[in-house]
Amino acid sequence: MNVERSRRYPDEPAGPFPTPPATHTDAEGRDLAIERVATDGAVHDSLTRMYDRFNPADRAQGIPPTGEAQIRDWLDPLIDTGVNVAVRPLEPTASATAGQTTPDASTPDAATDADRNDDADADATSADTGSIEYVGHAVLVPDTDESGALDDPGRYEWELAIFVLQEYQGAGVGTALLEHLLGEATAVGIEHVWLTVERWNSPAISLYESTGFESVGTERFDIEMSIQLDPA
Repeated sequence: MNVERSRRYPDEPAGPFPTPPATHTDAEGRDLAIERVATDGAVHDSLTRMYDRFNPADRAQGIPPTGEAQIRDWLDPLIDTGVNVAVRPLEPTASATAGQTTPDASTPDAATDADRNDDADADATSADTGSIEYVGHAVLVPDTDESGALDDPGRYEWELAIFVLQEYQGAGVGTALLEHLLGEATAVGIEHVWLTVERWNSPAISLYESTGFESVGTERFDIEMSIQLDPA
């Protein structure tokens, strides 16, 4: 399908990428479940609690917002119209719920292949969703205000955002989350994904490049990157 794009994309598609659900053991030995995010209220509540844990002083460009009502308003269109993948501990730990944490809105942490354990499927439906405590969330949002973008996902360009709680950064969680989001995107038929990252954030840029993103433009503070996927 020939659709005019507002951004440049690599000529060759990247991948393949793993698809959720899956389990992942991070570099700290924590067993995690990576799963698609449903649109039910319990999952929405869990994501709201996660974002409410971010320290307001460390949010990137005001995102995510502060306050439960504002977080819910921000999450509504992401969950309703986007492609969402999240990560949670398989077993709750004290560190997963204690204290304030800081966000990583555009910098999933780097990891080596040895950090990844994507072979086993996670039992994403066995837990009580009301008790889930997510520690990371990645989302693709279409560049349209129209509903039903997933009915014809190849027509649109999709913006990526990823958030990982601070205590789970630096352990390969962001890498696994990003790869599974791209795998889910490929599975549903998305072809073009883009993002922006602060130009001084070398670890994030290296990670994005390692998964197939290429720089396609620069602003004063940000670099725009994009990736082409090969839908199944």
